[in-house]
Amino acid sequence: MHHAGSGTPPAAFPWAVPLNAIRGIAVDGTLEELGRRLESMTDRPVLIDTKLEGDYSFHVTVPRDAKNDFLDRLRDQAGIAITPAQRSAEILVLRPR
Repeated sequence: MHHAGSGTPPAAFPWAVPLNAIRGIAVDGTLEELGRRLESMTDRPVLIDTKLEGDYSFHVTVPRDAKNDFLDRLRDQAGIAITPAQRSAEILVLRPR
């Protein structure tokens, strides 16, 4: 299991939304890069729980006039299933002196 981290600068997505509010994503790269993008857009950390390696093209969009079924489209079009789960995770907290 890998933590996706947050490679996108905070200014790129100044607001965090719930996962079910995302209507599209476009990433050409690794699953780690997809995870970082999702994490930067959402209000949740993203854990990559797969051993898949290599580069992929992830382009999933929900039309504006359609029901938001982003997670279903991501699963059907890209073969990626996202499932909300609770896990124990170590975090590092930085505080000023």
